[in-house]
Amino acid sequence: MSQTFYAKCLHEKDVPHFHLFEWHPWINVQPQDREQMILRKWIRERGGVAEGESFDVTVYLYDEDTPRYKSGKPRQSQAITFAINYQEPARAGA
Repeated sequence: MSQTFYAKCLHEKDVPHFHLFEWHPWINVQPQDREQMILRKWIRERGGVAEGESFDVTVYLYDEDTPRYKSGKPRQSQAITFAINYQEPARAGA
């Protein structure tokens, strides 16, 4: 079953400015696909990921059943953080 939800995707440096970023509606999306779809779109719109670049990106979500303030902003949201191009540090002697 697909549903409508609202999302924002933030680079780790943008998280302190969470309130400055708009929520965007996603309509008729399968719940199991939503976080990856948002992340892939965000990466495409930023022009990809440079070779050797690594950072965290957090996808924030809420749906139409989420309680909201009078302003329309959600009282809570779900969040999942993705590590982009994360690599384990090389071990000494390896």
